[in-house]
Amino acid sequence: MKTYKSEISWGMAAPLTLVLLGSLVMTIMVKSWPIILVMMLTCVFVFHIYASTFYRISETNLIIKSSFLVNIDIPITSIKSIIPSRSLLSSPALSLDRLEVSYGKYGSVLISPKDRALFLADLKEINPEIKM
Repeated sequence: MKTYKSEISWGMAAPLTLVLLGSLVMTIMVKSWPIILVMMLTCVFVFHIYASTFYRISETNLIIKSSFLVNIDIPITSIKSIIPSRSLLSSPALSLDRLEVSYGKYGSVLISPKDRALFLADLKEINPEIKM
C-alpha cells in the first residue's frame, strides 16, 4: 500500500486561516468564552481535515480519506479516466491543482495528490486501461 498526502494550496488555505485566526483573536479581545470555545473547536477541526486528507493505493483499490467526512473506496479496475481539473466543487482535495477521477458508470471524484506523477504511474501500473 502506498499513501499520498493531499497537496495543499496556500491560495485556498491562507484566506481560511486568516479568517479563522482573525475571528478567534477578535472573540478573545471581547472575552466571549462560548464563542472562543466554538472558534477554537472550528480551528482544530479544520486543522484535522488538512492533516488527515490522503489517498491510498492498495493492490486493488484507491482509498480516499478526509477526516471522518469522506471515505471512498474505488476499485482501480473501475477507473476509466483521470484528467486535470481546476474545479471549485467541494471535494477531498486541498488544492485547486486537482485530478478528476472518473470511475464506474457515472462516478467521479476530485483529488489532489502531492506527488501527482508517481500517483498516476502507480495507478496505471495496476490498470493500464486508464485514460489520462
